[in-house]
Amino acid sequence: MFKSRRIVAPLCAGACLLLGLSACSSASNSSPQAGASSTASASASATTPDAADGKLPLGLTEDNKAGDSRPRSKVKDVATGATVNPDGSWTYTASNGTVMTTNADGTWTWKNQKEGTEATLHADGSWDHIMNNEMIHRQVHVNADGTWTMDDRKVGHFETHTDGGWKHTHGTTENTGNADGTAVSKSASGQRQLSRKEWPVVPPAPATVVSEDGVGGESVLPLQPRKGLKPGTKVIYVVPGSEEDLKATAEQEGLLLTDDNKAGTERPRSKHKLKANATVNEDGSWTYSDAKGVTMTVAADGTWTQKDANGNTSALHADGSWDEYIASRDETVHVKADGGWSWEYKGGAEDLVKGNHKITVNADGSWRNETESFVLYGTAEGKAYQEKPVARELSKKDAPKGIPSAPTVLEPNGPGGGGVVPLKPRTPLKAGQKVSS
Repeated sequence: MFKSRRIVAPLCAGACLLLGLSACSSASNSSPQAGASSTASASASATTPDAADGKLPLGLTEDNKAGDSRPRSKVKDVATGATVNPDGSWTYTASNGTVMTTNADGTWTWKNQKEGTEATLHADGSWDHIMNNEMIHRQVHVNADGTWTMDDRKVGHFETHTDGGWKHTHGTTENTGNADGTAVSKSASGQRQLSRKEWPVVPPAPATVVSEDGVGGESVLPLQPRKGLKPGTKVIYVVPGSEEDLKATAEQEGLLLTDDNKAGTERPRSKHKLKANATVNEDGSWTYSDAKGVTMTVAADGTWTQKDANGNTSALHADGSWDEYIASRDETVHVKADGGWSWEYKGGAEDLVKGNHKITVNADGSWRNETESFVLYGTAEGKAYQEKPVARELSKKDAPKGIPSAPTVLEPNGPGGGGVVPLKPRTPLKAGQKVSS
């Protein structure tokens, strides 16, 4: 019923610790992307000039477009297969044949002729990704404002618009999403409404072939592809780092606490047939218990506690905070109502490496990652440091990468028979992320 937390936390020496396995492995210098062929199209991007008031499309940062001077790699030695020019631009040929060229402004293109894959990131922050081989024929273009188009031989044509609308055509079927959030499907068999689960999925961004550290030797760090907007999401312009930016980003990524995460509003009732082993009270509260020792208790306000057959427990509280405990690993998670969280792992009998490991992430953007052998921390201003074994400044990429996954709710849609639908666990913040200044 419950999943053990899997949180990846990078160490200071370029290795990573997979919490829960406690196993170290060296970080790879190259992560080639498999894929496509024909020349990447610099197709016309949506016009997104920097406004006089400094606003940019939500989701577009200085790390996604040219303009600012790009930081240089801190790795001393140039990677095998790379050539670095005096202005910081470089070319790199990976072992699988992928060739990547990065300009001094951080824009780049890569291509693998054999595998039929290529990608290009343009100066305005738009990007293209083409795959053309025996397995897949697909072309993706993401504009600087996050709207996108995709043409796929198997699944058709997709496009999203600045007002949140979208369209998907495949054969004689046309699915259309409107700016008001409704969506319909038209085909030879008629017309019907589409549920959210049937809406298109955002295509993933292409990899940059090399790690975030570039290819070493004073090479510029490549720009990172921005994420495409989910269908139904409107394009808005904000000042990067402003209160409006933080709140809009949090809303877009589902990080704001909603009425579905906390008590206070009347909970909907489940109308389907009552599940076996469940008992529902007049006020909608209910309990569940089976012979395996699985139990769940849900109050009328939607708050709940539950336990599985292995003794793992979780609870969601009235303010929207939640807890989970994994007994076999002595692993504890507490997520606050504001999205901050703490995770502590003491190790289970099956783990080769023992010892406490604790991560704390706060809603102001600060964080702390500590074990008996090292301590790393980040400030609300975005700085990162190593406190132990030796004090030194780090980079933002040394922040913990993962977040606790929410506990699996036994009956997320309620037990039926008029029982209330349980509240949903809120999504935790990533380290360094904040919803307000």
